[in-house]
Amino acid sequence: MTTPAVAVRPYAADDEERLLAIMRAAEPDNPPPMPGYIAHMLDALSEEQVAIDVAEAGAAVAGFALTTRYFDAADPGAYTLQIVVEPEQRGHGAGRALYDRASAILHDWRAERIYTSVRDDGGPGQGFAERRGFESTGRITRSSRLSTSTANLEKTQAAAARVAAQGIRIVTLRDMESDRIQDVYRAMNEATKDMPSSEQSTDLPFGLWRAAFLDSPGGGAERFWVALDGETVVGVAPLTLLGGGAATNAFTGVVRSHRGRGIARALKLATIEWARANGVDYIYTGNDSDNAPMLAVNRDLGYEQLPPSIEMVKKT
Repeated sequence: MTTPAVAVRPYAADDEERLLAIMRAAEPDNPPPMPGYIAHMLDALSEEQVAIDVAEAGAAVAGFALTTRYFDAADPGAYTLQIVVEPEQRGHGAGRALYDRASAILHDWRAERIYTSVRDDGGPGQGFAERRGFESTGRITRSSRLSTSTANLEKTQAAAARVAAQGIRIVTLRDMESDRIQDVYRAMNEATKDMPSSEQSTDLPFGLWRAAFLDSPGGGAERFWVALDGETVVGVAPLTLLGGGAATNAFTGVVRSHRGRGIARALKLATIEWARANGVDYIYTGNDSDNAPMLAVNRDLGYEQLPPSIEMVKKT
């Protein structure tokens, strides 16, 4: 049987359903974003460096590549590349064709460092990247999943009670005055800068931040929890809906002055209680393997470990 030739073309609006199906097949442990997410983010990133290319084998879409600037890296030379191929289509040239196209784009963008992540599950991703000059950075993202119905809440409830006794309130962004959104944005950027990373972080542009956490399908102010000490924003925890009765802890962070007081646990509790009340069966998250405090919180809650991801980089 002759293998169909592979052709690569730019993403088209009617590709989204097929790309979400490929994501489900390639990473069955992790639900894909809500329908409409790809179109939304492309619109939000219309003036930024972003490209989605699609590989076709005959008449079938076999995979895609997402190439972007590393938006919160302080150095403009950093970029990211993610290639996803339908498992049944692997080994027939789709990944190679997508990589060649992405490499040409990154050359035009003058990329100096290209980051990707591959699942550490014995699959072909790591070998594919290594053959193209990528090396492990040593950073590992620990992916995990919480069943909301069986979560262990005892420690988290006790921490939330201590936080409340300190006068710290947990509210949603929808409960706050609209002009406080910049305070929330600044607090999240502060917390982000202390997360383990291979790049020095800078503030995510406000428009991209809003597009990702508030305006996207699955996002929203009613699922964005904020910790307030008086009127000062000291912690944040947005919860983003995914398909299939799932959600993701998009971020949980506390400003430097208020760490070690149980605020992250109180924020996590709010997300779980909302999920239980609104038909969300599973909450997914990913944490750097060096982020010991948050890994401890998730372990106490009963998060189930999923295959981790290895960060890799290619220097051009």
